[in-house]
Amino acid sequence: MLQLERRGSGCSPPRLLLLIYTFFCAVGDCLFVTDYFTRTPRKLNAFNYFASVELFHFNVPEDTMMAVWNLITFKEQGGTFGDSCPNRNVTVYFRSGAPPVINPLYTRFPRDTVVPGSFAVTLTWTLPNRTTGAFNVTSPLPGDWFLAAHLPKDEGKISVKGLSEECQYLFQPQLIVQKLIGISVLYPGYFIDQMIPVHNRSALYK
Repeated sequence: MLQLERRGSGCSPPRLLLLIYTFFCAVGDCLFVTDYFTRTPRKLNAFNYFASVELFHFNVPEDTMMAVWNLITFKEQGGTFGDSCPNRNVTVYFRSGAPPVINPLYTRFPRDTVVPGSFAVTLTWTLPNRTTGAFNVTSPLPGDWFLAAHLPKDEGKISVKGLSEECQYLFQPQLIVQKLIGISVLYPGYFIDQMIPVHNRSALYK
């Protein structure tokens, strides 16, 4: 399960959607194609300061109509599934163009500081050792997108090493993009003659 919120802005969060196939565009000769990108799983840390987060980078192609991040988190303990490990929520931040500015400890920024907006998703556990979530953006900005992930702040409990295997929480993001190809390009000062089929009510250009 997941909880979604917008950080640094009053905009409504986007709705969730999962894309699993490729299909033809109903406008002209456009074609929707789907690309898939994945990253290697990384161990997450409890948040103490900015270096506690794991930062992931993706590149969203031009003419992307929908970008969907599949968020996978799982537990490990002693090289096996960590079924007995406690459930610790995972927070994931999203931002286009630069790494997100986050403030999990709710400290105060200096006066007149402008904090750029970012989206935040909280993943909760639906299975003993694994959970997933999804986050989508319609018509996303092309180019660099950054994800930052971490566990909650450490509660300060003291444990003796060696009595039991350490619980590890690993996070793996995947990106599915649906993009248009074959879009007609309009140039200033040039005319284009094109018939719109009867069954279509619009045409797409760039």
